[in-house]
Amino acid sequence: MSLGTKITGGFLVILILTGSIAYIGWSSLQTVTDRFTKADDMGSVITHLLQARRHEKNLIIRGDMKWAAEVKKEIEEMKTVANNTKVKFKDPVNRQQMDQVLEATVSYEKAFAQLMELVARNDIDQVQKNTLMKGIDA
Repeated sequence: MSLGTKITGGFLVILILTGSIAYIGWSSLQTVTDRFTKADDMGSVITHLLQARRHEKNLIIRGDMKWAAEVKKEIEEMKTVANNTKVKFKDPVNRQQMDQVLEATVSYEKAFAQLMELVARNDIDQVQKNTLMKGIDA
């Protein structure tokens, strides 16, 4: 082989190796970005849950029904984020876990509806309400 062919072949080998390394790095970065996005979405679900619980506490303590609307808004946001995150998962186990999150959200929504009924009742005293609230909270 001539010297020019050897130099050209050497550069091509280096170019192919550099391209391969760049592709592997880019692919790994996409995987990390995808995981971070999903983790951030789950953090958002948790944040909406905590906000809903805070508004629920305000409803119980203050008795002002404006907090009920805030709880319902947070629940809807939680369901929206969870549904959007579920679509991002490819693994069936992760999709099943997101279904469990959505089921828990529906359960919480039902428990909150029971709480709303209890808060609206005026035919029982506060001691009875507190006893019934403990059952709903469980």
